Amino acid sequence: MPTRSDSEILSAIGHGQAEFGWDEWFGDVDTADYLTSVGKRAAKRAAADLTEFFGPGWLSRAVEPDPAGAAIPILGSYAPLLALTPARRAGRYVESIRWWASIQTLSEAGIGGLSAVRRDVQHNLTAHRLVHTLTQARLASVGLYTGAEVTLEPGKSGGPGDLVLGWRGHEIFLEVVTFGPDVTSQAEDKHHQRHFLYLLSLRPGEPVYWEGDVPGLLNPVDEAAWIRATNAAASRCAQTGEPVDIPGPDGACLTVRPGTAPKGTSTRGPYLTSDDGSRLARSIDRKGAQTRGVGIAWVWAEDFGGMHPIAPFTSMPIDAKLEALAELIRPILDERPHLAGIVWSSGQWNTQAPPDTQAHTLAGIGLQRALPVERVRQSVILNRRLILPDQTARMAQICEAEPRWLSWALARLGIEGGVSALLTQKQPARAVKSRLWVP
Repeated sequence: MPTRSDSEILSAIGHGQAEFGWDEWFGDVDTADYLTSVGKRAAKRAAADLTEFFGPGWLSRAVEPDPAGAAIPILGSYAPLLALTPARRAGRYVESIRWWASIQTLSEAGIGGLSAVRRDVQHNLTAHRLVHTLTQARLASVGLYTGAEVTLEPGKSGGPGDLVLGWRGHEIFLEVVTFGPDVTSQAEDKHHQRHFLYLLSLRPGEPVYWEGDVPGLLNPVDEAAWIRATNAAASRCAQTGEPVDIPGPDGACLTVRPGTAPKGTSTRGPYLTSDDGSRLARSIDRKGAQTRGVGIAWVWAEDFGGMHPIAPFTSMPIDAKLEALAELIRPILDERPHLAGIVWSSGQWNTQAPPDTQAHTLAGIGLQRALPVERVRQSVILNRRLILPDQTARMAQICEAEPRWLSWALARLGIEGGVSALLTQKQPARAVKSRLWVP
C-alpha cells in the first residue's frame, strides 16, 4: 500500500473513501519526524495487533460520528493523527503503545481469560467498557512485571470477576469500576461549547468580543431566543460602539463589547451542581456489593473524567485527595468488611510533569507518578481499619511500578531501550525518590 500523508488520510476518511482503522489512528508513521525507525516499526506492529484484538471495523464504529454522535467520543483525544498540534503527537503515540503493550504482553504470555475480555469489549461499544478493558489489561501486565501469577475474569460464585494477582503465600482479587463524566455535566459542557463557538462565528461588521455567562443545555424555545438575542446584540454593539448586555436566569449576564478582547477576558459556563463525590461512592459501593461471598476483595476505581475539571477536588495535591477520599470512602469500608481496600486512580495529560510525590496516613497511601510521555497517574490506596499489610503493600507496588513497567513490557515484545528507543526526542531522566518497594 502506498504511503499516505496525514492530510490524505483525513481526506479519505472524511469523504468516505477509507474507514478509521488502527493504521489511520497512528497517521503517516513513515514520515513522522518524532519517531525513530524502531518507533515506526512499533506503530505498525501495534496497529496490526490492536486490529486483531478489537476486530475489523471496531475503531471505525467507535470513533466516526453518526447522528447520535460517536459511540466512544473520548477516543479521538488519544489518536496521534488527531492531535491538535504536532507537538502533542508523541504523547498520544506513547499512550497508544501503552495500550498495545499491556494487551500484547498478556496475549503472548497466554494469560487465561483474555479471550473473555476481548469478547466483552468487541460487543459493548461504550467508553466505560473500553476503559474497563484497558484498566484490566494494564493492571494484569503490571502484575506480571511484579512477578504475580495473573488470571483475567476468574470464575467465582455469583458471577465472573475481573482480575486475580497471586504471589507466593497470598493473592489479590480485584474488581474494576469505571467512573466517567456525569451525563448531565456532559450535556451542559457539550452545549456550552457549541454556544461559545456560535458566538465566535458571529461577524457583525466591526470587531466585538464576549464576556460573562454562556449557557449550556437549553430547551428549543430558549435556544432560539438566545440565538436571536446574541445576533441582535452583536449587530447593535458593532453599530453603536457600546456594550450590550444579554440578561439570563438567576442573575447570569452575557455582555458583548466593541473591539478585540483584552488579555484576561473570559466567559463562564453553567454552574454545575452534580455531586461527583456521591456518584463515585455509589459506584464503588455497588461494585463492593457484587464481591460479597468471594472472600477478601479490592475495588479499583478508574476515573476517566468522573470528577468534573472545575471541581475543587481536581486541583488538590495528592495528600489532600487522600484525606478527602478517605472521608468519602470510610463508610463503605466500615459496612463491607469483606473489602480489603479501595483504590482510586486517574491518568491525566500534563505537558510539564509535576514531581513524583506520595503521602501516608493511617487511612492509606497517595501516589503521584509521572509516566512517559506527558502523562501523570495519581492513585489513592485506602485500606480498612484492620489493615492487611501484605495486600496493601502489593497494591502500592502495582501503583508505583507503572512508570518502569512500560520499558519491561516493550523488552518482552522485543523492543529494547524503552520509550527512548521509540522517539527521536530523548526524554529527560527522572530521579526515583523514596520508592515504596524494590524489584
